[in-house]
Amino acid sequence: MISASFGRVPLVGDDPALRRFVSERMNRDGAFHGGLHLGDLVWGAFLDDLRAVERRREKATWADAAGEPRGLAWLEADGEALLNLDPALPGSAYWVLMDAMLAWADERHAARSIDAPLALPWLASDAITIAGLAERGFVRTTDPDAVEMLLFRRDLATIADGPPLPPGWTVRPTREDELAERAAIHREVWEPSKLTDSAYAHLRTHPVFDPELDLVAAHDTGRLGAYATCWWDPIAGTGELEPVGARVADRRQGLAAAVLREGLRRLRARGARSALVYTTTDRIPAWRLYESVGFQVIDHWVTLTRR
Repeated sequence: MISASFGRVPLVGDDPALRRFVSERMNRDGAFHGGLHLGDLVWGAFLDDLRAVERRREKATWADAAGEPRGLAWLEADGEALLNLDPALPGSAYWVLMDAMLAWADERHAARSIDAPLALPWLASDAITIAGLAERGFVRTTDPDAVEMLLFRRDLATIADGPPLPPGWTVRPTREDELAERAAIHREVWEPSKLTDSAYAHLRTHPVFDPELDLVAAHDTGRLGAYATCWWDPIAGTGELEPVGARVADRRQGLAAAVLREGLRRLRARGARSALVYTTTDRIPAWRLYESVGFQVIDHWVTLTRR
């Protein structure tokens, strides 16, 4: 029986215990519960380290009486709280933990004097939790222009070949002698990214990072035109593509799609049954790219704020 008593524990960043929690949370009954993928945990902690101190998110973890992580919260500098709760918790325990996490988010939100209401992104399909949050004063934003995050999923049973690449281009893992160019393309695509050459090199030493899954479309001249980092979670049996990008000058040549297909093939070779990717409703080119290689929108996040 799972205890309904929870306490905050000093697990931060992407501690191994948090990695296990995230992987097992996603793997509950084979369904995706809207939490973090293992890649989100590692990549998110990495990006946070690049931010100025005042822009870094606040983090907190809760464990049950046995010391097992049951909840993870990130409070962004803009007032958005990302809450991840163990879906295996029975209803009463789930809401005990939820209330503890909301109390922490409220306290830290007030302490940081954030000029925006506390906001919770939540999967639209989770009607039960959304109803419970409504009882606690949270309602979906009615802004018709609000940008929402889309969740794409692709089954990896079959992966069709795409059209041939333009002459001179190949898809392969990033080489050690082109780390500076690889960091440069990320900064260009995601300006004003603060990714430095040394930070990217350090990321590649992380135990979850697989250099063979860090793919690029490279030209014979040494130019990198597109890239995707793939994250493999063997516990969840699911891969994730994050980040993905292509230089503006090299788009509409099929480079990004070719990188994605190769990433999917490599994930399947490692045992992945499915893959996930995300983008926002205002990024139509990315949306079309993912659909072109077989991804489908299976859900989206709505934003809940207090009345």
